[in-house]
Amino acid sequence: SINLNGEWTRQIGQDNRIFFGALVGINRYSDILIYPLIDRSLPKVSSGSSVLSSKFWGVSAGWQRALGGAMQPVFSLGVNYIEEDNERGRPDYSLDRFGVRFGIALTPAPKWGLSGGLGYQKADYSRNFFGFATARRDKLWFADMLLTYYVDRNLSIRLESAYSKQCSNIGLYDYDRAVVAIKARYDFK
Repeated sequence: SINLNGEWTRQIGQDNRIFFGALVGINRYSDILIYPLIDRSLPKVSSGSSVLSSKFWGVSAGWQRALGGAMQPVFSLGVNYIEEDNERGRPDYSLDRFGVRFGIALTPAPKWGLSGGLGYQKADYSRNFFGFATARRDKLWFADMLLTYYVDRNLSIRLESAYSKQCSNIGLYDYDRAVVAIKARYDFK
């Protein structure tokens, strides 16, 4: 993948910030040989991944508002739009994607951070999905939460959780996913 991103940020007064962004890029996938069964009883076959190669562009905008007082809350709202065009003659993989996310970040105590968000993303594919009489339409709902403890100015311990549920008019693409992780992070400052 090759991506070029740009972002413009503007502070408005002491408590508000807005941003606008743009991106353009290329995703190139290569076919690899894989075993079709876990027991490797059948010979390797091509993964067929190269059919997903595409070019894309997108724009985003957002707003943040910081409030003073207890826990120093910061609210954020962001929207984005991405258009992806398949390069391998598969318009059923070309799509328009729109997303929105609302978030909040808090400082409940010294050395602690708590943040979370809710979001929605809609993907509309350009043509009828291969082998189906309809174009694919996906709706993705997601929620995330992050609890951070700052050991010192460089080291932090993080508990991350995320849940997502995708609904699609093609049942193969319906799913829900839950992820929980504990991470250590070191920033060179």
